[in-house]
Amino acid sequence: MIKKGFTLQELLISLAIVGVVAAITVPGIIGMMPDKKKAMYMKCYSTLTSLTNEILDDPTLYSIKYDDDGEPEEDAILKYTDEPIEYQPCLGAWSCTGNSKFPAIFATKVNYISREIDGNTARIRTSDGVLWTFVSAADLSRTAINIDLEPDGGNNCTYNEDCSDPDQFTFGLFPDGEIIAVDRLGQAFLRNPTDYHSVKKDKELADTLEVNNRAN
Repeated sequence: MIKKGFTLQELLISLAIVGVVAAITVPGIIGMMPDKKKAMYMKCYSTLTSLTNEILDDPTLYSIKYDDDGEPEEDAILKYTDEPIEYQPCLGAWSCTGNSKFPAIFATKVNYISREIDGNTARIRTSDGVLWTFVSAADLSRTAINIDLEPDGGNNCTYNEDCSDPDQFTFGLFPDGEIIAVDRLGQAFLRNPTDYHSVKKDKELADTLEVNNRAN
């Protein structure tokens, strides 16, 4: 007699084998995949640092103020708020002055799809889906920059004991152009910037760090 199909025992053995193989291979496959949020974070950090340097190196955008002895005034660079008259994009409706000067110039150098100003807060949404929020201190002594990698959803949180999968990170920008990571996971990312498969280790490192309050 010719046997047709599989017996229940054979089927269960086959399922068990498939389960064992999956248990062995799936974690390895997942481990080979780069973490998208870390990759996007590092892209944002690279964009912010490169454009900050570009803006500060352009004397038509930020001229250094000098004292009576011909020496640069302390912390003068990003505090200098005169409108850059030679920069055409700043001659339109979104003027580049006061607290909005840096984010206004920043917006002209990225692919933005929307931008708005509300007092000392500027919001810029870029074509890669990131929402940048610039909040400048009244005396322009610092600017907190929040990046939301999933502004239309996500967990809406920074890394903490209640949020292990954050989509929001914060940088601090200072008048001399220095940029720091404020949140703990961002600090950990910057200590290991090239490995996109190390998020577990990054989070373990983040748990040993403290939030940098210098930009707040």
